[in-house]
Amino acid sequence: MMSDLAQWIVALLSAYFIAFGFLALIKPERVKTFLLAFAHSQKAHFTEMACRLVAGTALILNAENMKWALVFSVFGWVLIGTTLGLLVIPWQKHR
Repeated sequence: MMSDLAQWIVALLSAYFIAFGFLALIKPERVKTFLLAFAHSQKAHFTEMACRLVAGTALILNAENMKWALVFSVFGWVLIGTTLGLLVIPWQKHR
């Protein structure tokens, strides 16, 4: 069950990155505004951190099922590591 959930999370994350990439090409100012809004409040900051931890964990759990397992595993660990780094600094400094 955890593997199925991880696969769904990775699929949704992939769709998000693809859509976000297209939006960045079409409306770069809107994407910039969106990214700068992440740390505008404590709630937004911790919501982002939770999403990053879930995404990193899903990548690690599902890496063995993907073509470049090592790359996705490392990316998941980097995502978790940078998230933990962001959690130790005050959320106001995140921006």
